[in-house]
Amino acid sequence: MTSPAAGAEERERIGAGVTVHRVVDEWALARGGRRTLRQVDDLLAAERVDVVHVFFPDSVLQSRYQLPAAVALGRLPLVTTFWNLGLGRRSPLPIKLEALALLARSAALTSHDPGYLRALRIGAGWARPVHWLPVGTNLGAGAGRNRAEIRSRLALDGGAALGYFGHLDFTRGVEDLFRAVATLRRDRDVRLVMVGSAGEREGDYRELAARLGIGEAVRWTGYLPAPEAADALASVDLCVLPYRRNSLGRSALAAALELGLPTVLGGTPAAAAPLRAGEHVALTPPGDVAALTATVARLLDDEPARTRLASGARRGARLFAWPRIAATAIGLYRGVTVGR
Repeated sequence: MTSPAAGAEERERIGAGVTVHRVVDEWALARGGRRTLRQVDDLLAAERVDVVHVFFPDSVLQSRYQLPAAVALGRLPLVTTFWNLGLGRRSPLPIKLEALALLARSAALTSHDPGYLRALRIGAGWARPVHWLPVGTNLGAGAGRNRAEIRSRLALDGGAALGYFGHLDFTRGVEDLFRAVATLRRDRDVRLVMVGSAGEREGDYRELAARLGIGEAVRWTGYLPAPEAADALASVDLCVLPYRRNSLGRSALAAALELGLPTVLGGTPAAAAPLRAGEHVALTPPGDVAALTATVARLLDDEPARTRLASGARRGARLFAWPRIAATAIGLYRGVTVGR
């Protein structure tokens, strides 16, 4: 159940057993939301729904995302996935209230981030199950295009190629990656491929690259269909994801592991678990440019180490496989509906 979309059907079947209902006109309870809530509750009853899975918070709706905690109140159990706890010092009061309501109402809690999981277990784990529910990838294995051809088209001939894939914001550590590339280029030929659409922040990051003197060394692919994005990412020597926060909760990490790429990941051993440093990924402390630079340089000079990490990446990818994620979710649903 989601919001209406221009040109989209109110009710649409997507594959076997999946139906999208675009019926939620208002997510804030004080702005016509009570009428919407009645419609949603009627729909849940008509569809004979057994459990509701909520994803919180919504990055677009923000403080208006108030409806979920009130859905089917007293009738159906909720499973809530927290993308963010919504209880930070800077979180608006409506988001904090919705987060607390969901914590009180939910029969089971999940998150993609170990840090959030620890907080959930401390705050609510004594009363209900808390599980890691990671994010998988829909990038796929690629179209199988010739790697040498892709590297030639991206002007990577002769040099070492680093790759980055994903959104751009402060938590991703791309500024640290650019500074590391600037240092590495003092004594070696290193290029950086920014795979996919960079969105509205691309101009700011291009300007930063120019200020650091690496503008010509950064390749921006722009938006690519999934198979082409997979091929472009698979063409690099080393994937670098220098996250400052939320080391495990990114689909880009799942994509790199599935492609069998040796990957440098920003994070601590606790934040990256169950991935293991030196086996599945190479870890660097978040925000430490010197350590990031040294780790990348070491791996570029050590092909056997990159080969070992590539093999470990494929093993680590099993943790982020959609069948495993789905099985975990179904287990949660069964657990909260037993006896109902």
